[in-house]
Amino acid sequence: MIYLDFFKALVYTAVFSLALTPFDFKLASAVGAIDIPKDKRRMHTRPIPRLGGISIFLSFAFFCLFFCFRISNQISGFFVGAVIIISLGIIDDSISLSAKSKLFAQICASILAIVGLGRFSIFSGITVILGILWLLTLTNAHNFIDGLDGLCAGISLIEAMAMGILFLLADSRDFGIFAFIVGGACIGFLPYNDNNAKIFMGDTGSAFLGFALAFISWNFILSVGSVSALISMLLVFSIPICDITFAVARRIIKGNSPFEPDRSHIHHILADSTLGHKKASLIMRIAALYFALSGIAFYFLAKDFL
Repeated sequence: MIYLDFFKALVYTAVFSLALTPFDFKLASAVGAIDIPKDKRRMHTRPIPRLGGISIFLSFAFFCLFFCFRISNQISGFFVGAVIIISLGIIDDSISLSAKSKLFAQICASILAIVGLGRFSIFSGITVILGILWLLTLTNAHNFIDGLDGLCAGISLIEAMAMGILFLLADSRDFGIFAFIVGGACIGFLPYNDNNAKIFMGDTGSAFLGFALAFISWNFILSVGSVSALISMLLVFSIPICDITFAVARRIIKGNSPFEPDRSHIHHILADSTLGHKKASLIMRIAALYFALSGIAFYFLAKDFL
């Protein structure tokens, strides 16, 4: 029965997201959320609307309620934080915000989500701090990799499915469905975003996906409470974690702000080589799939002794 619920969550959310995304085009035009290729960092050559993240979030939120996800302190904290992330993204995609403003809002959202987990002990202070850092890192990491058509949505889909499988095999229904719903929202969005994208998810989508995936994975790490769970999650998120680590280190070495945009991300380097845009995105997603499968395999091979 649990397998059927997971499948329904994936398919229903995908169909809903697919049907809802066209409305994002009109909303983006109405509020002026259009990505104009005004600098060398951008990979596209024509104006493209960038509020696709709204359909991703709405599809996700609706089917979390549809599948009777228990509303607890844990979940309510996350959803309040998610609304902050989405609101921040809509404003940033429309009029652009400073990096400091975005970071402050992300910290507030992360605190709400982590404190809402309610996992307190003698080490609760350390747990909360590590959880906030985990959410901040993955939220921004997914924003950083949103630089090629279908890249962030494709990688997020792979990560969500990997976590869903881990929860499924552990016979944990709620957070497994949570992950599959995220995956379904990405599936429905990809036809509009992959290869010659008609719409971008913008910060609204990339930050939300990073935030949601970080919350799910942090819950997995705390629930299992083992080194193998942590390492498996690091493997699943290898691509965005490596990209944000290299990006921040590179910018600091150059004396720039860690949040100053540039065209030196892994996907930029691949796309600017002889591979081109389409192949670079495909290679990145294949690499993400490899690491996701490695994370699943590692957990079930090492869970009994790590």
